Amino acid sequence: ADGMVIVRQSYRILPVEFLYIDANFRREHREVLVTWATGKEWNNSHFEIQRSDDGLKTWKTLDNVPGKGWSDAKVDYRFVDEFPPLIGGL
Repeated sequence: ADGMVIVRQSYRILPVEFLYIDANFRREHREVLVTWATGKEWNNSHFEIQRSDDGLKTWKTLDNVPGKGWSDAKVDYRFVDEFPPLIGGL
């Protein structure tokens, strides 16, 4: 057939749209507070919190934080790492 065919595909790698991610060491409690917010979520079940103690070579899962599921509004999240490694980490 004569004419033009246009194919458009849209891919979402993550089921969330992040607004920010922040991590702060709280010296007085010797813990790390991780906060983040999403602007949208599409069928998001959870966030997996991981830490690397060896420069990004290996990762250890610390916990799962339940996601909102479906949302078109800002959702705030937080996780407290009460036992950060003495050597530092990411």
